[in-house]
Amino acid sequence: MTELLETIRKEAMKGYTEYSGIELTEVGEGYAAGRVVIKPQHLNPSGAVHGGIIFCLGDVIGGIACRMTDSLPVTVSSTISYMRPMLGDKMIYAEARVLKSGKTTMFAEISILNEQKEEAVKLQAVYYNMKSKGKK
Repeated sequence: MTELLETIRKEAMKGYTEYSGIELTEVGEGYAAGRVVIKPQHLNPSGAVHGGIIFCLGDVIGGIACRMTDSLPVTVSSTISYMRPMLGDKMIYAEARVLKSGKTTMFAEISILNEQKEEAVKLQAVYYNMKSKGKK
């Protein structure tokens, strides 16, 4: 599994994802986990972790979980619920599980955890499988 994790890291952790500081920590069949070390640029004016980096972490890790079902996912839609503020956290974590993987779409549930590993945010996302494009 370590070899697979390194391959996915090299392929998926580029561009904006790399710039954001997202790190992939674990992958499995329909599963992915990651984290972000929180830096000053990740904070909003009130000093809490900005919702944008929280969403970005969830979207990326959810997409990688979908990729682990032999898909090439792009986000179609998502719903995010912020249940508690992340104030003073030095690191945040994400865990994603694919709930359903069809021929063209996948449904994932993503939990964002604070530094104490308490669930603070929940995402539900729909991804389109680009591998299905052009197939009938």
